[in-house]
Parts: sequence; structure tokens; C-alpha cells
Amino acid sequence: MKKTAITALIFGVFSLIQVQAQERVTIGIFPFTFAAGTVSNPSDVYSVQEAVINGFVKTKRFTIVDRTKKVTKTEIEENKDERYIDSKKLAEQGKNLGAQFLVLGHVISVSIEESRSVNEGKESVSYEAKISTNIQIIDVETGEISTAEIIKLSSDKGILDILLISRTPEAAVATAITRSNKVIEKFVDENFPILFHIAEIQEKDGKGNATKILIAGGSDFGVKRGDELNVVEIVEMNVAGKMVKRKKGIGRIKVSKVEDENFSICEVKEGGIEINSKFQAKAKLQVVTKN
Repeated sequence: MKKTAITALIFGVFSLIQVQAQERVTIGIFPFTFAAGTVSNPSDVYSVQEAVINGFVKTKRFTIVDRTKKVTKTEIEENKDERYIDSKKLAEQGKNLGAQFLVLGHVISVSIEESRSVNEGKESVSYEAKISTNIQIIDVETGEISTAEIIKLSSDKGILDILLISRTPEAAVATAITRSNKVIEKFVDENFPILFHIAEIQEKDGKGNATKILIAGGSDFGVKRGDELNVVEIVEMNVAGKMVKRKKGIGRIKVSKVEDENFSICEVKEGGIEINSKFQAKAKLQVVTKN
């Protein structure tokens, strides 16, 4: 992006730094735990933990403070009797790590079901694994648990997965974890939606509708061509004497081009008039993941 004036260049650089600081969330991930007697192989807990970490990493939207790096597959057994949690105490640890949120996982159960079938006089055995994990998120600023959700993973085969039948319990667990990608991706998107600012209105029609806008989010944050996003206005409301922030939807956009690591061009699909007027009025606008 070229600027014709030094002041404009300086303003642009500081604006970019501010946007990046706001958008990249720092997550602290603590070693996952499990209850004694519910998991026969501690390495399964380690594998679930790694799948969740990868789910955050691949979005490119987070700075990860990974406390689990010090825990090996064998050492994770030492945590098997730990229970959740003193969230206030952990929040203090999170502050020391520089984290905004903490992610904790507790594997509730890993169950294996055996199935036998006979085909042309030959018996075959297959296995299905089901893994249930409680994921909790602590808001470091408040010390409160903001999310507690049970994620269920399964190796259950679909009609097109006949060649992926698990012949051993270990293979069944591995398959369940491999198939966890979409479940974890949904969890991350729902709890940490993409959040960007509108950098500028690039095009308007004769009626004042914004038709093309530039958002301060690019490949570094996992933005892809074709992504659909919502434009919301942040409105503060007084509810029972307490100021509460409300996200009011005003429009819908679609990414038409990812310019670089920091910016993307979007077509306005809905709400062009309001997006333009609110932007010109310097209202608090955000671009968030379309759920």
C-alpha cells in the first residue's frame, strides 16, 4: 500500500499494528487430564490434547502459549486424578503467561465397541471408538469460566468409509481423533469468532450503498476467498444499571480477494446503505464470522 505523505504512512503503520494487536488473541493451553479408571491408555488423552491444539493453531488467528509442551505421553498419567478447577487461581497463572484466555480439557471417557461379522464363512472383527471430552475456557481478565462444552468424537464409519474400518482398538481411537477436525473447528469458531475492522469503503453505488469494502484481515488470520462474514455494530446498553455491549447485525459481506496477510477485499451482499452510513459516522463496527 503506497502513501504519498509521510504522515499518512506513519498513520497507516500504527493503524496496522493496532489492528493486529486487537485481532490476534493469546491462548494458554494447559495439559489435559482424565479421571482414574475411565481411560486405559493415557496416550489417547495426549492425542486428543494435540488435536485441540492443532485446531487452534491452524486458524492462524491465535498466539498460543502452550503449557502442554512440558508434558509427554507417559507423564500425562500424573494428571489423571486432577479435577477442575480453581478458575481464579488459574487465571492468575494465565496473566503471568500473558494469555487472554485459558483452554483446559478433561477426557471423560474413551470407550471401544467391538463388532463381529461373518462373510462367506469368515469372521471379521472391527472396532468403534467414542471419546467424550469436556473443554473449558477461562477468561483471564474476569477469572470466570466462559465456556464449558462436551465434545464428542467417534470413529463410526459412514457409508463411503467402508475401507476405513478399524481392525484394532488403537486404530479406532486414531480414526476418531482424525475425524475430530470439523468438530474442533466448529468449537473454535463458535467461541472465538473471527473479528476484524473495516479499513475503508472502496466502492459505492449511486444510491450510497457500499458495494465493496476493505477489511483489516488477510491470510495471516486464515481469511479465504469465498468466506462469508457479518458486519455488526457494537452498541452499549444500560441493562438494570449495568452497561452491556450488544452486537447488532447490520450487513453481510463475502471475501472476493485476499490481498495479503493483513487485508482482504469484500463484496457487500446485504446492508450496503447502513454499512456506509455507520462507517462514515465512525460507529463501532466489527466484521465477525458468519455462523
